[in-house]
Amino acid sequence: MNWLSRLPVTEKIAGSIPVGPATFSLLQSVSMIVVYMNVARQLTMYYYFYILQSKKNGKLYLGYTPNLKERLKSHNNGENKATKPNIPYELIFFSGFKNKADALNCEKYFKTTAGWKRLHKMLENFLKE
Repeated sequence: MNWLSRLPVTEKIAGSIPVGPATFSLLQSVSMIVVYMNVARQLTMYYYFYILQSKKNGKLYLGYTPNLKERLKSHNNGENKATKPNIPYELIFFSGFKNKADALNCEKYFKTTAGWKRLHKMLENFLKE
């Protein structure tokens, strides 16, 4: 038995309309939906490390974002100063993380000399094409 079912059928508060079990049931349902939406958002929220390749000259660009589709669109629309000269780009690799710091650390690693070598080893077949 939950706490809502123990409340009186009507509850009168000064300046309010009577509240009965149906109203509490509706409020409970709405709060459950809000909780579910927050949980669903947390379950689907990822941060992405990604690699783009310029179709113009083959140059690679590395980054991270919570919205991969929108980020690719912004690169190809020339909204990023670093990538604007070499548009259009295609997405050639991405990896999803549940934590923003992990995605950022991945980006930072692949921008190091060791990471750059590892990246080229990971994509050696694609980059030969």
